[in-house]
Amino acid sequence: MNSMKRKNLNILTLAILGILLVSGVIAYVLSYSRYTSEIDQLTNQIEGLQQSLAEQKKENEDLQASILEAKKTITALEEQTTKSDLTQDYQSDNEAAEANKNQATADSSTTKNEGASVPLDEETDSDTHSEEPIFSEPTEAIELVKEYIGYANESNVHFDIEGNVPGSSDICIHVYEVVDDGESQHTATRGWYGVNLNSKSVYDTDGL
Repeated sequence: MNSMKRKNLNILTLAILGILLVSGVIAYVLSYSRYTSEIDQLTNQIEGLQQSLAEQKKENEDLQASILEAKKTITALEEQTTKSDLTQDYQSDNEAAEANKNQATADSSTTKNEGASVPLDEETDSDTHSEEPIFSEPTEAIELVKEYIGYANESNVHFDIEGNVPGSSDICIHVYEVVDDGESQHTATRGWYGVNLNSKSVYDTDGL
C-alpha cells in the first residue's frame, strides 16, 4: 500500500515537473518570438532611418547642384550686362563724338556762309570796330604766345584776345601787366602779338 502511494507520488511529481518544463519551454519560445519581433521592428526602423538619411543626402546634393547652377547663371548674366553696358557706353560716346563733329561742321559752314554774305559796304574801319577773330581754339593761340615770350606763370600778367591783326585773319593778342603801386593799380603793356594758327607762328605787331 505504501509502495503504491509512493509510486503514485513519484508519477505526480514527474507530471508536475513535466508540466513546468513544458510551460518554461513555451514561455521561452514566446519570449524569444517577442524579442525577435522587437528586433525586427528595430531593424526596420534603422533601415527606414538609413533610407531617409540617404534621401536627405540626395536632396542636399541636388540643392547644392541647383545653387551652383544658379551662381553660374548669375555670373553669366552679370558678364552679359557688363558687356552690354560697355557697348552702350561705347555707342553713346561714338554718337556724341559724331554729333559734336557734325555740329562743328555745321557751325563752320554757317560761319563761312555768314562771312561770305557780308556786303563790302557794311564793313567798318578797323580803327573804329575790330573784326571778330576767326579761329576755333583761342587757348591754343595764347599758349603759343606764352611760349614765344617765355611766360613764367606770373600772376599779374594777362593775355587778352583783341581780334584779328589788321589786314589779316591772324589772331591779335594783347599782353599786359597789372601793376599795384600801393595806392592804385594800372596796366602796363608788354606787347602785341600776332598768331597764325595754321603755321603755329607768332610775331610782334603794333596792335589794333
